[in-house]
Amino acid sequence: MKYWLLWAAFAVLSVAVLVSSLGTAFQTLPLDSDTAEMAIIANGITNHGLDWLIHWQFPPDNQILSLLPVATLYYWIFGTSLTAIILQGWLIFFANAVITSVIVKDVTKSLFSGFMAFFLALVANPQTVGSPTILAFPISHNIAWFWALLGAYGLIGYISGRSNGLLLVALTVIIGTISDPWFTAAFTIPAMIISWKARRWFHTELHRKSVVIKIIAICFVFGEIVSMALHYFGIFLPNGDPIASLGLLIKHIPILAKSLLLMFSFTPIPNDGPFMVLWVLYAVTAAMTAFILFRLKVAEDNFTRITIRFFMLSISTILVAFIVTGFAQNIGASRFLVNVYYSVIVIISISVHRCWANIRHENKIQNAFCIAPGIALMCYIMLTVHLIVGTGMRFNVSKNERTLNILVHFLEEKHLNYGFGPYFQNVNTMLLNVVSSENVTGVPVSCNMGYMTPFFGGGGNKLWLSPDKSVIHNQFVVFRRGDVRYNQCIKNNAGIPNKVYHIDNWTIFGYHKNLTPMTLENVKIKHEAWVRYNIKRNRIGITKVCKQLGINQRWIQSAYGWLLAHGIGN
Repeated sequence: MKYWLLWAAFAVLSVAVLVSSLGTAFQTLPLDSDTAEMAIIANGITNHGLDWLIHWQFPPDNQILSLLPVATLYYWIFGTSLTAIILQGWLIFFANAVITSVIVKDVTKSLFSGFMAFFLALVANPQTVGSPTILAFPISHNIAWFWALLGAYGLIGYISGRSNGLLLVALTVIIGTISDPWFTAAFTIPAMIISWKARRWFHTELHRKSVVIKIIAICFVFGEIVSMALHYFGIFLPNGDPIASLGLLIKHIPILAKSLLLMFSFTPIPNDGPFMVLWVLYAVTAAMTAFILFRLKVAEDNFTRITIRFFMLSISTILVAFIVTGFAQNIGASRFLVNVYYSVIVIISISVHRCWANIRHENKIQNAFCIAPGIALMCYIMLTVHLIVGTGMRFNVSKNERTLNILVHFLEEKHLNYGFGPYFQNVNTMLLNVVSSENVTGVPVSCNMGYMTPFFGGGGNKLWLSPDKSVIHNQFVVFRRGDVRYNQCIKNNAGIPNKVYHIDNWTIFGYHKNLTPMTLENVKIKHEAWVRYNIKRNRIGITKVCKQLGINQRWIQSAYGWLLAHGIGN
């Protein structure tokens, strides 16, 4: 009877966290051009074949192997709707929770601990599920961590001698290295360190250590070669600034602190009295738990030790990468810390299981300390549930669909089936392709430096810039109503529109001509303008530095001029 009640409780709680996490995903996930990327690629492959994929420009975190094959099949089955997009992201969130719980259950041999990990993985701060951490985002680093969890499962099993997970490790490293630069810090480096030290730390057989190191190294090098080749051919966009300047590095530390506090529901701090008291209790018991786990005796079995050591290394490596690389500009960079969330859950679940298993009736002080992790977890759950209730839940995208359908239906009525618009704003041009089932083709553009140019910074297809003859002489540009900058930029580049429409919060310019050649010509013109702008800034910088140092700038300016003449300094 007791087991039936336990299973019933598990079932009820499982349904509750599944429903609440799905409702939170629908409520908090942004539906924008980024969100729609996989749906649009899948649509393109289905309708136009693999040639569509060759012309797509992927961002560095491209998910080309980690997500695209599965996403294509998913959208082929369920279709490319806004609802399907949100569900796809939530399924990744759910899958990561399942694998996390499997790892914990295998280590602890406890169904309760496995379920606790599953429960904790799904009961997340709404801002962690949605923006800015986006654990349930349809295309983000969450899918790379899905593969990292599979790889960790195989690696831990192989090094401990329990199973042969080499194939899983090899597959994971290749997929992750090609698909997401952050995978290297989250998985490959920790896996290499664990393998390198396996003989000393865990008394692993020498041949096992040697084989796994070679497998990881070969697969990593192969993945990097493929990635560099795709960068060379222009399919992958540049990586950006790999190393942060000193000023940016210092700025990253508070961003990291804010991200971690938000991730584990320390923020936002509640205003109402009872939950404020609960927050204080959570902070105190969480600090006690950290102290207890730090002082906890090292596990005797290798399986547990390897697991905890790997996930601790994964956390440490990604935190270092977060600070020293140049990508974390604001709180939105918390999306790079997906592995921290799940790694902490694994470590906490295993350690709490061991702490509770070691309770001795005769040692009341030790028993009192072992209660602290339980109190901390309960406080975390209650605070997170409070945030979920406060944020609200919904299970549809009707508001987004209704808004976009107004725009799509208007464009179709006016026979405006091909046009341009901002990547984001209130337009989210890429979403027009999804909502209209490709009846309307929306090409994202930007107006930087006053030039209207194609924007493929978040992914886009160059084939869009070869419009069908039927739409060459009837095109549109849509942008946010009242946006003076876009209004002037479009008129300066495309000329006075033949028709002007205002609907809801959009302004639509109608043109009886093909705007595509102009946008393509502007790419070169804008690049030349950008080069001239940078040269001017560099010369001003040389003048300022020389004045401060009290030296003659003439010879330095001459040297810079020589470099420019030889195509080096521009």
